[in-house]
Amino acid sequence: MTRWPLMVRVVFTLWLIACLGIVGRLCIQDEGRGSVVPIYRAGGERWAAMEDCYRHVPGLDFFRNPPGIALLFSHLTWLPDRLEEVFWRAAGLCLLIVGTKMWVDRLIPDRPPTAWEWAILGILPLPVILASLNNGQMNIHLAGAVLIATAAFADRRIGLTALWISIAIAFKIYPVVLLGLLLPRSGYRLPLRALLLAALTALVPYLVQDAAYVSDQYSTWWNCLAVDDRHHTNLNRASRDFYLICRVWFQEPDPSTYKAIQAVAGLLLVLPTLVYRREWTVPKLAARTLIGGSLWMVLFGPATESSTYTLIAVPMSLLLLIGRRSRVDLAIIVVAWSLLLLPALAMMFPFGKAIQGYAPQPLGALLAFGVVVVRGSRLSWEAVADASGSE
Repeated sequence: MTRWPLMVRVVFTLWLIACLGIVGRLCIQDEGRGSVVPIYRAGGERWAAMEDCYRHVPGLDFFRNPPGIALLFSHLTWLPDRLEEVFWRAAGLCLLIVGTKMWVDRLIPDRPPTAWEWAILGILPLPVILASLNNGQMNIHLAGAVLIATAAFADRRIGLTALWISIAIAFKIYPVVLLGLLLPRSGYRLPLRALLLAALTALVPYLVQDAAYVSDQYSTWWNCLAVDDRHHTNLNRASRDFYLICRVWFQEPDPSTYKAIQAVAGLLLVLPTLVYRREWTVPKLAARTLIGGSLWMVLFGPATESSTYTLIAVPMSLLLLIGRRSRVDLAIIVVAWSLLLLPALAMMFPFGKAIQGYAPQPLGALLAFGVVVVRGSRLSWEAVADASGSE
């Protein structure tokens, strides 16, 4: 019987310990403690009863997700609460594993990953992913959908790409940015298919509930998004995005200026894809879209939390594999990773929460975003050479 390499066993053991620890916590602690799944469940129960999904439930945070998520959880109520918690997390983890495997097969096609590559892909993202895995947020599901969608595009499977981008949009709106980044090589087929599928997904609630009720829920949800601005709350609850960097280290921008910054950051990603659209291959564009798009979503998307950085855990690992041939890129990416991991490590100490106030996660994401924008045309996006290669 073939034995797994040592690093594979280390990665598997660490993930197994993390997952068993979370399952054990869910079994021992009071139901719903340290979890957002009860918020989703409450939304599903209210949906089934045709009540307002977005009305505050005492003891729970607000339900902020589209009505389709309430519909989904209304069909999971047959599961016992604790089993529902485990099932939801396991589904997200499966999506993440499948998406990561697809990208590993794309970037390392002709050989098994080395020990260092296993460590980068399997161990490095764990502390970042653990927050969402522990509390059950759908960031893992969204990250998996984005990984699968972009890997499918790298394989020129437009239909599958459209399907998974529409699923990502069903979780959150902002993955629509991926369509703009892929447009130079996809033409209009991909955005038309993805947006049509997303529209059909948004119409599904009308098939199972009264149309007036569903329209009211969509209106309430949209109004909730419009007023859900956490940029000006205390630093412990403020959004962990580029606005926090401005607030802590520079000066708070006014709303119109910040929207302009968001747009300019998007253009910095899109313009090179237009300039190099004849030179860049489809896999290169897909890899850049995955990493750059994920970084844009956490830096400039709405309501970014610490656990939202799950979206960039695997893309940042892939960026480290891609960029390690250049000492400059490698140094910047290592610093970026250090800043991403700092809050998770600092939480083991009494001053841990204070560290978040200095915006380490958005600073790390910003450094990585700079590598993608400034150095992106020089990176070898399509396949990872031996670890010993250098520029």
